[in-house]
Amino acid sequence: MKILLFLNSDIHSAKALEILAPELKKHEVKIILSQNVGKSSDLPSEIIEMKRLEKELGEAAPLKLIHLWTWAVENAQDGDISHLDAVDIEQIAQWRGKPELFYNTLVELELIDIKKNGDKLIHNWMSRQ
Repeated sequence: MKILLFLNSDIHSAKALEILAPELKKHEVKIILSQNVGKSSDLPSEIIEMKRLEKELGEAAPLKLIHLWTWAVENAQDGDISHLDAVDIEQIAQWRGKPELFYNTLVELELIDIKKNGDKLIHNWMSRQ
């Protein structure tokens, strides 16, 4: 799977790349640095999702989502994370904040889809393949 990662060309994005470098090397990741991320209504859905998550949980939260996505590349290739509970998801994402806050926010922002039968899927995962 290829991951397309858009980041602002600012100090926070540079720090994010430094932190994620070892993980990004494991996967095919194309990184696009831009001055305009978050300023266009035509942004890919991934950017909008990251911005919403950052607004809700702070600047480190998008990195946590990327941890979950990179884990899923190897471990949940169909995006089905039904076998994981909130604690598992937060551990995979390396969330260190209030328990279940990250998970509940992912569900609220529809970054994790909860199906009627209770299955949990990473939102739009198969379209990212």
